[in-house]
Amino acid sequence: QESLLNAERSVRKQFRKPVTHLEIGNPAEKLLELADKLKPQLVILGIVKHSSSESLIGTVSSYFLRSRRYPILLVP
Repeated sequence: QESLLNAERSVRKQFRKPVTHLEIGNPAEKLLELADKLKPQLVILGIVKHSSSESLIGTVSSYFLRSRRYPILLVP
C-alpha cells in the first residue's frame, strides 16, 4: 500500500486527479471492472518485460487490449 501511495504522489505532480485503487483478485479482470465503473477517457498501463521468453505485452495489458472498451496508452 505504501508503494501505491508513493506512485500516486509522483503521478499527481503531472496529472490533477490520479485514481488509485488496491484490489485483490485477478488483476486483468479487476482492472477492467474498475474501468467499467469509472468510465475513463484514457487508461495508462505500464508494460515490463521480465525475461527473454516473455512477450513485450503481458497478460494484463493483453486482456485489457482485447476488451476494446477504452483507449489505452502502454508505457515501458
